[in-house]
Amino acid sequence: MVEVFRYMFPAVEFIVGVGLLVPRLRRTAVLIGLLTHVFILYAIGPLGHNANQAIWPWNVAMMGALVILFAGNIHIGFGRLWSLRPALPRRAVLLAVLCLPGLNFVGLWDSYLSWSLYSGIKLEGSVYIDDPALACIPDSVRRHVSKVGDTNVLAIWDWAMQVMHVPPYPERWVYRRIRDQICICDPRGDLIVFDIWDPSRWRLPIIPEEYQCGEPW
Repeated sequence: MVEVFRYMFPAVEFIVGVGLLVPRLRRTAVLIGLLTHVFILYAIGPLGHNANQAIWPWNVAMMGALVILFAGNIHIGFGRLWSLRPALPRRAVLLAVLCLPGLNFVGLWDSYLSWSLYSGIKLEGSVYIDDPALACIPDSVRRHVSKVGDTNVLAIWDWAMQVMHVPPYPERWVYRRIRDQICICDPRGDLIVFDIWDPSRWRLPIIPEEYQCGEPW
């Protein structure tokens, strides 16, 4: 059943997107889109899994956008959108939305700003902490460290979901900020190790990158 839902939702979203482009199907597409967002809010909201709170208001905003942009008879083509005044800031925004996501292919633009929120191509990481450094880790962080065999593991994804109920922002600069805070507890530079999984469009399989506190990355 899980596999069915995994493939069904992309298909439904594709159908809704196509329907919004066809005037005769637009009202039906709006209705299906609204029902889809209602189901998502039920599944991940307080009545469901109570997870990823960041996308609750986003789903509500998407429902409002569906009604405002497509429920009426207003139609604004790309040509009019390009020429409406004030033209300069409007054109700058359009060009940014169209062009900047392409920089993500060469690592110059964040994934979440490049339409790849659910692409599966997102950076993840874990931290492995030796016992001598563990006592120095703040209590608010140490309570999220789990023992896996003889290793103390801080899974960044689990930590973020437990504390903020949202996934961690999947960029290297975020993990470097975590490194800068945690590595204070590792004056030797070899007691804390970071494993970074950086899925690439260009290579398989994914090989984790390993860094110690004493190494630049």
